Order: sequence, then C-alpha cells, then structure tokens
Amino acid sequence: MNSFTKKILWMLLITYYSIFNILLCLIIDKKTLYLSFCYFNYLMSKLFNVNLFIKNDYKSKKTIILHNHVSIYDIFISFICQAYYNNVYEFCLKKQVSYIPGIGWWCRIMNFPILSRSKLDIETLKNHKTNNSVLIYPEGTRLNKKKYKEAAIFAKKNNIKHSKYTLIPKSTGSFNLVQMKDIEYVTVSLIIYFDNNGKILNNFKKILFPKKVMIYNKNYPINQIPKKDTEFKKWLHNEFYKVNDIKNIDLPENKIQVKPRFSQKILVLITLIYPIILFYLILF
Repeated sequence: MNSFTKKILWMLLITYYSIFNILLCLIIDKKTLYLSFCYFNYLMSKLFNVNLFIKNDYKSKKTIILHNHVSIYDIFISFICQAYYNNVYEFCLKKQVSYIPGIGWWCRIMNFPILSRSKLDIETLKNHKTNNSVLIYPEGTRLNKKKYKEAAIFAKKNNIKHSKYTLIPKSTGSFNLVQMKDIEYVTVSLIIYFDNNGKILNNFKKILFPKKVMIYNKNYPINQIPKKDTEFKKWLHNEFYKVNDIKNIDLPENKIQVKPRFSQKILVLITLIYPIILFYLILF
C-alpha cells in the first residue's frame, strides 16, 4: 500500500468512525466518546506504522499549547497525544473547519473555540471558559512553499529572524488565550517530521504519510510569560525560531504507547460494528 492510498484510507476511516461515534452521544457521555475517538486515531497510527515520540511531557492538565503547523497530520498527531494523556485539548479552529463531517462536528459538540478570523475572535478567546487545555496554531495556517516564501520576504523586509521550518507566528490569539483563568503553564509544542533517513523534513515539503514524528515540548510557568503584548510577540517569535536547534536533539528512546481504558476498547468496537449491523437490517 503506497503513501497516497494510506492517506485516503486513513481519512475515510477517521470520518466513518467520527460520524457514527456522534450518534452514541444519546446514551454515553460526550467526553468519554471523544477520548475513544482519540484512541481510535492511535490505533490507526499503529496500523500505518507511525512512530510518535514526545520530548518532555506537559506539566499540567490545563495548559495553553502553542503548536507549529506542519501538515494535515498535525491534527492526527494531536488526537493521539490526547489519547496518550487521556486529556482533552481544545483546538482553536476556523469556522469553516467546524463544518467538516465528523471531526468538525465533534469540535462543535465539545464546545471548542471556533474562530471567524475577525475582531470577534479576540472576545471569543478572552471569554472562553473550560477545564481543558487549549491548543492554538499561532502560524494561522499550514506551512507550504508559497507561505514560506511570503514569510521569508516579510522577515527580510522587517529585519527579523526567520526559521526555515516555521512561519512567523501571529501573537494576538495566543496572547489572549494565556490571559485565561486557572492556567498554570504555557507549552510551546513543536512537531517535527522525519524522513526515512532520520533527517528533519522542511515543513513545506510534501509529506505523504509520516513514519517518524517527534513532539518537542517546552513548558513555561504562567508567571514567566510576558505580560505585555509587544513583549509576548517577541517571546513567541523567538520560541518558534528555536525549532532550528532541534535538529541536534536526539529522539527519545521509547515511542509512545497508549494504554486505553477498557471502556474505550469497547466503544471502539461498538462504533465500528453497529453501523454495519444497522445497514444490514435496513437493507435486508
């Protein structure tokens, strides 16, 4: 099975599972169902032989996660992390994404912050109340060759450092998120994809399907985060630029292994089987 076929199959399986998983909300707690969906993503990673490594765990069950955005697989990897920690991370996502069947609908059901890329987003983030961690992509979009060139031109014009692995992060959304109550830590979480030779992939290169992925976390107590927006902007840019140093950091020895609860295993089995039985009864 080639990488493109794997990509299509993964998307179909995830969409199938997430849609029929929603129907069980009538009888089962939505958080329990959502985490079983995250566990299903982990099972897909095992099926497709994706090896995920995490350097430094998160320090708190409620943290603001500032994530770089490499490719569509970033979401896939984040679901696996939620299964690993058995903890929900709320994605800040574009309004259009929330309409995507299955995954987008789940983000609405779980009351994740939905942004319209307008001035209203600031109020949405300021007023967001949750007991979960919140994940935002400060770059604002996935990195590609066109976006990288635009960022390089902007960096040169404004005489600022620019990493070849990330876009220049936008700070407004992140700055408003770190003002939330009860936040103990802010985590800069950099996702790194490796090729078959163990070399870091430039983010704008085409990634058909990841084989080896590392998430490198740096945790900062909230009292160490700059309080002024101008200082925060500079801090965030410097943190994302540090991705250049990660090429010299060895992978952790052990890849992550998710130990699900028994209920999660049962829910995965039920969600995969009951639609088939339902279709059979309808047709025959």
